[in-house]
Formats: sequence, C-alpha cells, structure tokens
Amino acid sequence: MGTVPLGNQLAWQGRCFNTTTATVAVDSNEWGSITATITLTASEPASAACSDLYVFSTLENTAWGEVLLHGVHTFAVHNLTENDMDDLQLAGLRVFLFYDGAADLVLDLAATLAIFLNWNGNYDKVAAEADIKFLKDYIGMDLERRDTSIKTVTSDDLQTGDIIHTLCLNGLDELQLWVSGGASGHTCIAMRADNGTLYVCENLEEPTWPTAGVQCNPFDDWVQLMQEKGNAMAVFTPLAPELRARLNIDEMWDTFEQWRGVPFGYANFAATVIDRETGNLPYPLTMNTVVLLAQLINDIDPASLDLFLGQGLNLRLGTSNLTFFDCVAEGERRGHTMGSLWAIPDDDAWLYKIEGRTVRSRVCSAWVAEMLRAGGAFGNVTITAAELAPRDVYELAIYDAAYAPPAACQKADPQLPYCQIMGEWRVPYSALYNSVVLHDHYAETCGTQPASAAKWPEGC
Repeated sequence: MGTVPLGNQLAWQGRCFNTTTATVAVDSNEWGSITATITLTASEPASAACSDLYVFSTLENTAWGEVLLHGVHTFAVHNLTENDMDDLQLAGLRVFLFYDGAADLVLDLAATLAIFLNWNGNYDKVAAEADIKFLKDYIGMDLERRDTSIKTVTSDDLQTGDIIHTLCLNGLDELQLWVSGGASGHTCIAMRADNGTLYVCENLEEPTWPTAGVQCNPFDDWVQLMQEKGNAMAVFTPLAPELRARLNIDEMWDTFEQWRGVPFGYANFAATVIDRETGNLPYPLTMNTVVLLAQLINDIDPASLDLFLGQGLNLRLGTSNLTFFDCVAEGERRGHTMGSLWAIPDDDAWLYKIEGRTVRSRVCSAWVAEMLRAGGAFGNVTITAAELAPRDVYELAIYDAAYAPPAACQKADPQLPYCQIMGEWRVPYSALYNSVVLHDHYAETCGTQPASAAKWPEGC
C-alpha cells in the first residue's frame, strides 16, 4: 500500500474496507526493547464476510495482522534495531495488503511454487504447463508447438561470435522474462577452435551439466545436454558479417581461459535487472517488496542474501562486510533510496567473493558481452558488460539483418528470421530483435516495464 511516515498518516482503500488509515508510533520498555505500534482504523466495510490481511515491515522486522471488523486495531513490530529506527525516520513503516484472504494466499503460493518444479533438471509436465501459463498470463508470451522431426541446424551452420539464446521451462527463465522482458532466459556464444570443432561457451550453473561456471562444450554434446533437460528451446542469431570480420578470435579464446571455471554471476544479477530508481520491477513488486523478501531469505540463508544483494550494495557504497540491511540503512542516511542505490551502474572491475574466491561476477549475458568486447565486436564503444541482461544482448543491433535461414529452418519455423536449434515449443520472436544501435553506456539507464514493451527512454 505504501509507507507510513513517523508522525504522519497513510490512507487507502482496502479490499474489504473502503476507508483505512494508519499511523505509527515508537516506544521502548524498561529493558530497552523498542516497539513500533501501528494504529489502524478501518471503516465502511464492503462485505460482512471479508477480512483484510496485512504485513507491516520495518527494515529488519515484520508483523502480520488481519482486520475482520471495522473500528480501531493495533499491531506491533517488536525488537527494533538501530537500522530499523533510522529507516522509520527516513523511509517510514512499510504496509502490504494481500488482495486474497489467508486461504487463497496458500493456493496462490502453491501455484507460484509449481512453476519452479523443473529448476533442478528433472522434467515435470505439470510444471512445464504451469510455466507456459505463467508466460501467457503475466508476459503475454504465447508458446506454439513446433515440428521437432525436422533437423534444422548442425555445427556447420554456426561460426565464432554467433549468439545462442535459450529458454527453459524451469521457473527461473520465466522469472527472468517477467522481470526484464525479452525472448530468452539464457545467453551463450559460439566459438570454433583451430581444429574446426564448434563449441558453445557460456556461464551457467545447471544441475544436469558436467560442470558449473564459465565453460565451453562441443556443440553436439551441448545439444544433447539441452535435449536431455526435456524443457529446453534454443535459437541462434548470426553475427553481422562486418563485425565477424574484425573479431580477434585468439583474444576471445585467451579471455575464455581467464574466465574458465569462474562461478556463475549471481552477485551480478540485480545489476542487469535494475537500471533506474523505478521502472524495472513488474507489478506488484516494488523495492519495499524486495525488503520483505530479503527478510525471508535472511532467515533461511543469509549467505545467499549477501551474494545476491549485499555485496553489490557494499560496492556501490564503497563499504565492505555490511549486511544487506546495513547497506540499505547507510544508503538512506546518505540520501539514497534502495532504488537509487541500485541504479548506480556496475563497474566491470568490481570484485566479489564467491565460493571462496575473489572474482569478477557475470551472469550469462554479461559474460557473453565480455567475450564480444574482447574480440573487438564493440569497437571503441564504451559498454559496461556487467549491465547486460539476456534481453539487452538479443536487442542489440549486432546481427546479420540480411541473414536467410536455411530451407530446413524456414520449413520448421517460418515465423523466425533466424534458426531454432531445438525445442518442442517455438521460441517467441520479438520485433525488438537486432534493433538498438550500439552506443556508449548501453543498457545502463533503461526502464523495462512493462516487459512486453520497448525499453525506455528511447536510446538508453
């Protein structure tokens, strides 16, 4: 619903009460424990058999509350920390209203969890159908079945620098598309060795793969690994001839060797998603929701919270070893919202602590951008590789606009201007493919919502 500033009132229309207001006050007991007390007044009930379910959140603590009857209700968030107190003064108390009752909330949670049942590589048809429904309902992406009996692509069809875009029905790719848009959830690059063998090079952590992190696998082996997943689709987009002609392939292989085995860039993920203070998170997500989710993650696995969010915020603040909550509070003291702090672009030289190593961190698409830059595909254009999500690589105008897919590709997928390598479903084509002219600081300040629309402002 919003935030309740200390000393002020927040008003809104609830699900079950047409008029609701709230104030918050802070007090402490004789043992020094600090409590935030929320006074909520509900009036004009919309129905006699209806209740509003709330979460009230400071930066580090949370309370639940249910309003069944009109009138005045009080709720309390206990054991406030120093960070909580500063956050209340600077940002206010966060109020969340669920638009379903408790019973429906459980059903919604079960439906959400269903889309992730394929994440560990064990193909589940029910989960795949849930993923397909999610793509259609929340992104407007309608997957079509395709003829898998037609062999469309062999290793002879790809060359060094061609980009492979994949989409798996595993929940994680669908989450990526919901947040940042695009037509794929993972990005790879083709590399041909001196002996003629074509490799697919990528950065990933996949339970069914022989290894994790930055790696190259022979094309035929990679195709078999993808097919064994049972839920994978892949297309390849050929690099523009003028860019391919200037590639320094030796430098690309040297760069791969420097990165070989570096763990997947979970620490880099948020930087590829969040470019602006607002405009990057799909409804109903907000930065306030991120705080609430962070509390849940911290209770289960604080190390993962530090990896995904804490280290990146420390680097933006110029601090070290602060927790996620410490970083948010420190940013607020310096005049930042969490959104404006995340909007600070990543720095390709930043180092992260991952799996006991101090390394640069890149998600799949950001690492592919590193390879293209190493090969000279970007020329003298200044690009922060760590900022590029799969959508950004897909939309960048670096592909062969005159490419004519082989006859087998045109027969299997006449709707596509490129070849689909595999998949029971057709990878949806986006009209934004190959559309954004290469320019300095590409993809550093883009709004990406709604995910089905072009990024904004134009030229970002």
